Amino acid sequence: MRLLKLAAALAGAVLVVLLALGGLTYLASESGEVVVLTTAGGDGGELHETRTWVVDLEGRQWLRSGSPGSAWLARLRLNPVVTVERAGASAQYTAAATPAMQEAVNEAMAAKYGWADTLIGMLFGREDSVPVELIPRT
Repeated sequence: MRLLKLAAALAGAVLVVLLALGGLTYLASESGEVVVLTTAGGDGGELHETRTWVVDLEGRQWLRSGSPGSAWLARLRLNPVVTVERAGASAQYTAAATPAMQEAVNEAMAAKYGWADTLIGMLFGREDSVPVELIPRT
């Protein structure tokens, strides 16, 4: 019986830690400036909205996918025409994955988002991140 109580207490503690970490991760991901990226799906053109961070670097706007396998990155590779809502205004862009800018974009994100970027980087890493340039459509 005592072993069962200990196991239940341990399971409860693990659950509390996981819930707290999940809540902190959500809080971190929503801190600072968050934009809404709209991409079109490959089949039927269904629209998908993704909340993500943005930085301005060298006069250009950049997003960052945490992984080369993310769904929104896969969608924009199929159809690079995207819409971004930033500061209450929407505009269309051609999105271009630009791996050569990984270090610069990671540094700009870290400078802008501070503790939130550090936390998410510790949990998920940055070595596979993919910078995405937003090229305004004329």
